[in-house]
Amino acid sequence: MCSLCQENAFPCLLLCYLLLVLLGGVVFMVVEQPVEKELQAAVEELHRSFLRENPCVKESRLRELLAKALSAHHRGVAVLKADAEESGYDFSSSLYFAIATLATMGKK
Repeated sequence: MCSLCQENAFPCLLLCYLLLVLLGGVVFMVVEQPVEKELQAAVEELHRSFLRENPCVKESRLRELLAKALSAHHRGVAVLKADAEESGYDFSSSLYFAIATLATMGKK
C-alpha cells in the first residue's frame, strides 16, 4: 500500500463513518417522526375523551396517576394487572445484570 493511502486512510474512514451516522439519523427521523406524531395525537385524543366520559376525574389527578405509572414502567415494574404475573427479576435476568455489570467495570 502506498504511503499516501496509509496517511489518508483514517481521516477517510472517519469521514465515511460520520456520513453514515448522519444519513442513518436522517432516515430514522423521516421514518419514525410521522408515526410518533400520529401516536401522540391518538393519546391526546384518548386523554380528552376519557376526561369527557369521566367528569368526576380531575385532570391533575389523572396526570399524576399517568406520571407514576410511566415512571414505574420505565423502571421495569408491571403497571397492568395482566403483566404483574411475571417478575422482572427472575434468575436469568438477574444473572444477565450481574454479568453486564461485571463486564463493564474497569480499572482506573
